[in-house]
Amino acid sequence: MKNKIRQSNGTSQKFNYNPNLKEYDNFCQQTTDSYAPFILIKKIPGQKKTESEKQVYTIKKGRVSLQQRQGHLDGKLMTGGRSKWYPVFMIFDIDKSNMKLSAAEAVDYVQDQLHMKDYNFEINGSLSFRDKGHFHIYIRPEWNNQPTYLKKNRDFLLPIAKKIGAELYPQSWRKVCDPFSPFQPRLDKETLEPLQHDWKQLIEIYNSIEPIDLSTINGQEEFSFNYNAQAAYFPDQQEIGQLIKKGLQQYGTRHKSILKLACFYSISENVLPEQAKRLIWKWIINKHNDQSKDISSGAMSWDAVSKEITKAVDWAYKKYMRTNNKPSPVHNLGYGIAQSHLDFISDVFPRQISNQKKLFKLICFYAPRGHWKYVFIHSDIWQAIAGSKYKNFQRLLLQRGIMTLPEKNPDFYIIGQQSKRFQLHIPADKNYIAYNQRNLSAFNDVMAIQEPEYLKNKLKLDPRTIYNIKKSEKVSDIIDVLK
Repeated sequence: MKNKIRQSNGTSQKFNYNPNLKEYDNFCQQTTDSYAPFILIKKIPGQKKTESEKQVYTIKKGRVSLQQRQGHLDGKLMTGGRSKWYPVFMIFDIDKSNMKLSAAEAVDYVQDQLHMKDYNFEINGSLSFRDKGHFHIYIRPEWNNQPTYLKKNRDFLLPIAKKIGAELYPQSWRKVCDPFSPFQPRLDKETLEPLQHDWKQLIEIYNSIEPIDLSTINGQEEFSFNYNAQAAYFPDQQEIGQLIKKGLQQYGTRHKSILKLACFYSISENVLPEQAKRLIWKWIINKHNDQSKDISSGAMSWDAVSKEITKAVDWAYKKYMRTNNKPSPVHNLGYGIAQSHLDFISDVFPRQISNQKKLFKLICFYAPRGHWKYVFIHSDIWQAIAGSKYKNFQRLLLQRGIMTLPEKNPDFYIIGQQSKRFQLHIPADKNYIAYNQRNLSAFNDVMAIQEPEYLKNKLKLDPRTIYNIKKSEKVSDIIDVLK
């Protein structure tokens, strides 16, 4: 079959291509998209093939032509593209400069994690194989014996790639080179030495790779620890109770279980991060139940487990404490305001009932978080405390030394999503004022049970205000001021 191509001098010639070339084009399209945008990589002929000599062009129109496919197989240029939505092959890109294991150990690790036999994978050199020894491991994943979409493949396989310092291809945003050029020989699975190269036979060999059913493998589900991600790992009380009591129950759940415990301790228990780390550390040591393959086999040291716990706890506390989540009052017995806080309010704002109410609300919000060095207060909370002109109230707090200015660029601060952190200088006191064995958290409720002399002499309230507060003999319904 012949195609006409135009040369740089304006003349045209006929391009004769191998009939098997269409078969190669179909093979490539199983994994990478042949349509734009795709890449062409050109090398300077006759010179050492180093990274600096690579010329990468992104083609934004059309599709990879058969002539370009032929150029790829002849070693004159390289083609590549982004992932198809349902890629047939997934590729572990082994870059020796980033590897955490030796090349042979990396292959063994992937083979062990995916329970692969020799017929489940193939290895070929990457573009940098001749210079640096980099290579690709090709596998053919399925889910319940059906091809599955890219994201599901990546979610399952990416933790394995990270363990060995490899990249996972194809990707929806980065292009990967197509295989079988002279620079990408098939490699022996034991010695990683190049084998005889015939791209027509390689198509048949790679199409014969037996699929791996990922649904039958207990993979370690990872969490990205993205601070913008939805916090979807907070479990219900029954689930967390079973987790704490019985420990790990199946393979591949260590990572998410640790994160669930970190989320639980940050909200329901309201303990400090260091205490949460100690509790989770003690739990995983005593109750991993040999359900963590990494721990049982010794592949993961206890030091690495400790770092994983620290990472999960840090994520959970920063995520929940920076968003509009507060420690659950049901699980925090100390939630309200103490008599010493009223004395503090009277000293800060004597005779200023409006500011006294605002500071009262701030202390109620601060009370369950008082053991934290910093408190994260979103602008919505400030408005609930002091109204739309809350910045005027903040200035008063700064002038009186009750609050320290927030950092200008705190870590993970996102306008409109995650709040700034403030350092408040409010006395700690857990002897909260109660009525009918319930802590009070509304200004009028607390003042209604105070002696008139206290309101007059300590808070410096005028007689009319005292009368309005005391005229009701019954304390009003307890309403959280922040709701």
